[in-house]
Amino acid sequence: MIYRLFRILGVFMDMRSSRLLFLIVALLPVSLSAQEVQEDLREIDRVVAVVDDDVITKGEFDSRISAWRGELDMARKGDESLPMPPEELLREQLMERLVVESLQLQLGDRMGIDIPNEQVWAAAGRIAESNNLTVEELEADLRGEGMSINSFIADLRRQMIIREVVDARVTSQVRVSPEEIDELLTQLGGRNLEGEYLLRHILMSFPEDATAGQLSSIDRLAEDVVRQIRSGLQFSEAAVTYSNAPDALEGGSLGWRKLGQLPSLFVEALASMTTGQVTDVLRSSNGLHILTLEEKRGLATETMTKTRARHILISAENPIAREQAKLQLESVRSRVNAGEDFAQIAEAMSDDPVSATQGGELGWLSPGETVASFERAMDALQPNQLSNPVDSQYGVHLIEVMERKDEEVGDLLVRRQAADQIRNRKSDVDYAEWVREIRDEAYVEVYDEP
Repeated sequence: MIYRLFRILGVFMDMRSSRLLFLIVALLPVSLSAQEVQEDLREIDRVVAVVDDDVITKGEFDSRISAWRGELDMARKGDESLPMPPEELLREQLMERLVVESLQLQLGDRMGIDIPNEQVWAAAGRIAESNNLTVEELEADLRGEGMSINSFIADLRRQMIIREVVDARVTSQVRVSPEEIDELLTQLGGRNLEGEYLLRHILMSFPEDATAGQLSSIDRLAEDVVRQIRSGLQFSEAAVTYSNAPDALEGGSLGWRKLGQLPSLFVEALASMTTGQVTDVLRSSNGLHILTLEEKRGLATETMTKTRARHILISAENPIAREQAKLQLESVRSRVNAGEDFAQIAEAMSDDPVSATQGGELGWLSPGETVASFERAMDALQPNQLSNPVDSQYGVHLIEVMERKDEEVGDLLVRRQAADQIRNRKSDVDYAEWVREIRDEAYVEVYDEP
């Protein structure tokens, strides 16, 4: 009864609030005894895992697993070959995701990362628009799926915070050398760099300090799985059953990937693959792989959009300094909107020594030339529009887009596309390693039967 009410209210992600509990009690039917209310509330608030300074409650876990089952059901409607994973596996995978998410959110809190309400709602608007919906229609669709818009916004805010953390700790640290770009272009041998491949993947990872017997057993199992798939077993079902990869429960789906985003091992295999084909067992340092190609498509890009922008940067090394910087830049934003000169303010107060002397101007920026959080905020602006304060690893920015243009490009774009794809591939590898590190360093205790 209580759980159903939480879902109706759409606030199941904030169940530690005492004021919320009072609200729930006030809304409960009077036929429930006080003892029944207390028992239900205790069950919902029961801690099922401790993650450093955070806890995961049973109500939190139950609501997320219900939402995840809904997502998997929707995925199965689009792909009937995708099986529903066994309940035990589903719960183990979800708990691990919640643990990693908690660690990332706690790190974001320590870094002082906060996403303003208007930025979250703007992101929701873009999601609705990408699905040809208004925000009101999106809200109606969510209600039909048993989820409130408030819960959707809360989840979106969490994901945006995590993205900022990952950008700061992983993505922005990735470097791509000219030699790596040359190597990729040579490896592709003239193949369309913008061609995309829809792939599924099975990974059978090697245990640490594996014995010769264990390695031999994994080899035999991988060969047997390939035989089963070629004899009629659905690849997605084999992935759910045998894969150790994070995407196993999604049937091993890697989604659409460009060649430069894939490991060299996969690129070599794709060179001779046709749609529907399954590879032999592929061996890498971290395990055995089986790959299937579901579809491919090619895109020709002849222009790219460049943005002329300027900014004011206030350096901030801790959460308190960031909050102060945001207040300062909110004041600057109001002053500029009231008619003060952006360039003069930038010269007087920006902590970016290069652009400050130019009135904050950064010149014409191509995609990928700025850090991800800056670029996302900049791309969301119209010409002559000011951003809200934007967090990055350098501090807090106030951004103004001055103008945009589409520019024809040739070899320069190809090299930039190659660099982006290499960066994405390296980011995937670095992200997986970073997650292992923060997971290993954390205090995590998961209790039985969440």
